Amino acid sequence: MGSIYSNQDGDGNPEYFKEAFRRELEALFPYLLNTVDLRNISMTTITLTKGQMHTSEYDFYKVCSAVAKLPRCYWWIMLRLNEMEHPNQFTGEKLLETVLVPSPTYFDTLLTQYLTTRPIVV
Repeated sequence: MGSIYSNQDGDGNPEYFKEAFRRELEALFPYLLNTVDLRNISMTTITLTKGQMHTSEYDFYKVCSAVAKLPRCYWWIMLRLNEMEHPNQFTGEKLLETVLVPSPTYFDTLLTQYLTTRPIVV
């Protein structure tokens, strides 16, 4: 459970679940997290209540769906922006009161750019 690939049948653009696009985003995350202006454009923060933290412990995707109310295609992005690799890491030292939430518009634009510039295979 929790695999980025097990969510392929979820809501949102299916291109978000393709490995090649995920690799592109993975290379971009350090830049997003370390560039203050870009960070402000591409994400916001939400503060979790103790109850939300407790009910989401060991399942960060509950935060993505129930608190951030993001479509499933953005959950992996939110997970990675909060420096986790698996949703069950949301425990102990990773039980954050404030979490980063990706801007869907920003990432949709990145996906559009990726789809229009990637090489076409025939």
